[in-house]
Amino acid sequence: MKGMNSKHSFLAVWITCFLVLGLCVYGLTFKPNDGSVTVGVLTWCFSDASGMHISIHHNIKTLIADQYERNAFGFGNATNVTPDNIVNVTDWMSLGNCTPANTLTKITTEASTGNLSRQQSYSTVSWMNGTHRAVNFTCEWTGTLNYVSVSAIGLHWNPTGDLNLYAVAYCTDGTYQQFGVGSKATAIWTITYL
Repeated sequence: MKGMNSKHSFLAVWITCFLVLGLCVYGLTFKPNDGSVTVGVLTWCFSDASGMHISIHHNIKTLIADQYERNAFGFGNATNVTPDNIVNVTDWMSLGNCTPANTLTKITTEASTGNLSRQQSYSTVSWMNGTHRAVNFTCEWTGTLNYVSVSAIGLHWNPTGDLNLYAVAYCTDGTYQQFGVGSKATAIWTITYL
C-alpha cells in the first residue's frame, strides 16, 4: 500500500503465504466442474484514523468462472489453465456489497464513488512449484468521500460490466468496512491451482 511501511507489507505477504499453505494442507479447497482444484485467499489490509486492520478471507469461485475457463482454455480440458493464462484475464477487482455465492455474476451493488471503483491489479506475480501453480493480484484504494460502506470484493476478467465475476469474498466479517476521506485498503488475492 502506498504510504504503508515495509513491516506491514512484509507481514501481509507472510500472512497470505501461511494461509494458502494452511488451506492446501487442510483441504479447504473447492473442485470446479472441470476437475482442477482451486484455492482462493484474499488478504485485506485496511487503515484509517483508528489504525491498520488485516484480515484473511477464503473466496467463492463462481459458476460462470468455471464456464469461462472451459470456454477459454479448451472446452472442458483444464490442463491449459495456468497462472499465466489467468493473469491475462482476471486482474480486475471491485468493491461493493453482496452476500458471496457461486451463482453471482457481479458484485450486487458495486462501489463507483469515492475512488472505490473497479481497479486493475498493479502488481501481479505468478509462480509454479511442480504441479502447483499460483498467482497473486494486488489492488489498492484510497477513499475520497466519507461514509462509503463495503462488505465484499470481486475478482473479474473485464474492467466493467456484468457476467465477468471470477470469484467473490467478504472483505470484512460480514458487516461493513466504512471508508472515509484518506482511508486506505489493499487487497492481495491469491489463486492457487493444485
